[in-house]
Amino acid sequence: MGCLRHDADAADVLQETAIKAWRAIPSFDGRSDVATWLTRILLNACFDELRSRRRLVPLPDQAMDDAPLSPREPSPDDEAASARLDVHAVIDRLPFNDRTILTLFYVNDLPIRQVAEVLGISEGAVRTRLTRARARFKELYARPCPEDRPSMEVAS
Repeated sequence: MGCLRHDADAADVLQETAIKAWRAIPSFDGRSDVATWLTRILLNACFDELRSRRRLVPLPDQAMDDAPLSPREPSPDDEAASARLDVHAVIDRLPFNDRTILTLFYVNDLPIRQVAEVLGISEGAVRTRLTRARARFKELYARPCPEDRPSMEVAS
């Protein structure tokens, strides 16, 4: 989800990863952890999907329902959901490499050593990229686009 941002695409890529891993089991040489090996296959499948998207022409979104929403009082759950949306909106605005490293480290909870193995870079490079990605995230979060933060005010 961190790479592709769509449930259906993520499910398709996950299934493709399972198939590729099953076919590649005989070639697995054990030089890395199985989870690292599978994550690398998953990331490669995500990259393939993203490359294939570049060839597609986007169509405009269709309005699902033209009926206006009735106003109601915001609840604490709405505020928590809004905060989650804020984070997701900012992450979506980050460059792909920043999204990937933050997702591997924070969402997938991989240690730096495993992130380095998955990405094929040194642990020092992972630390540097994490620091830079965090800084870009903080900067974008501090100055969000108006459309990224839905208003919690109730219309009168």
